[in-house]
Amino acid sequence: MELSTERLKLRLINMSDLAPIHRLHSLPETDEFNTLGIPKHIDETASIMEAWILDHQLQEIRNYTFAIAQGSANIFTGLIAIKLGSKKYRKARFGTNCSLNFGEKVMLQNP
Repeated sequence: MELSTERLKLRLINMSDLAPIHRLHSLPETDEFNTLGIPKHIDETASIMEAWILDHQLQEIRNYTFAIAQGSANIFTGLIAIKLGSKKYRKARFGTNCSLNFGEKVMLQNP
């Protein structure tokens, strides 16, 4: 699954994102807002990522973790997670194209 605008791309993370995610989580600025804390070793980051990736393989995905990439060069910029609540509260339906509040058109691509 991938969401993209002219400037940004959101795609589900994979293990090839390990190095940039580890660098991101190792920054003191990130640690200030990250409940996971600074990883002691890259293997700790890999373990956390494996759980996120396993979430993407469930029959009914409730937790999505996306890598944020910038521009056509696909430069890793950060992470964003979407955690779906109870089905009872999920009423929004999106087609393949939608407009977000901030005005950018988003393309939803599901391979």
